[in-house]
Amino acid sequence: MAQSKLLIDANSYYRLATYLHPLLGKEFGTKKYCIYGYEDLETEYSDSLVLREKFKWFTEKSYKENRKYKLNISKEQKIKIEENTKFFIRTVKKLKLNTSLEDIRCLATGYVLKITVITDDSGMWKLAEEYEIKVWTSLELLKNMLGEKIIDMKKIKEIVSHWKRISDLPKNFKSDYKKHFG
Repeated sequence: MAQSKLLIDANSYYRLATYLHPLLGKEFGTKKYCIYGYEDLETEYSDSLVLREKFKWFTEKSYKENRKYKLNISKEQKIKIEENTKFFIRTVKKLKLNTSLEDIRCLATGYVLKITVITDDSGMWKLAEEYEIKVWTSLELLKNMLGEKIIDMKKIKEIVSHWKRISDLPKNFKSDYKKHFG
């Protein structure tokens, strides 16, 4: 069976990477899921003082090593990603979404490669809906990991407790948590 690639955006990466380290590049489950970071993750971090202050662990050697797991994208696919990015930008403006260029590129990558994108960003979800890009929330990823017996409910509760402590709950957290975990 071929690998089921998942592309994680920045907000979900920051929410999950410290608790599921190493998060990227490891196959898991019967569907051979494998999570990859996207190209702009490093740039987005280095360009943001807020991210650099909030997530100092990002620069630690083990996390840097783990982020080397990136998708293998052909020259032709890169051209298609850039073309779709331009098209998606017009849609973002039309829909008046607050979606960054990095987030748009992440979705364009998922679209071109026909892979699931993991994000908690509501603007990305709206854009993904417009183009029928498959997306999961961080909680959906955790639910799938639970179903594959990669993590247990204790781990999920630990992660969620941390999100609450640092006031970083995803949008629609309560309804999504109830939907996925009862």
